[in-house]
Amino acid sequence: MTLLPPLPFCFVCFCLLNKKNKNKKVDS
Repeated sequence: MTLLPPLPFCFVCFCLLNKKNKNKKVDS
């Protein structure tokens, strides 16, 4: 775990942003 970089967190953040973007696109 210590060797693992903060990639999972970034990925989760990106996923959340993507989901929000998709929602916005659908709304648009």
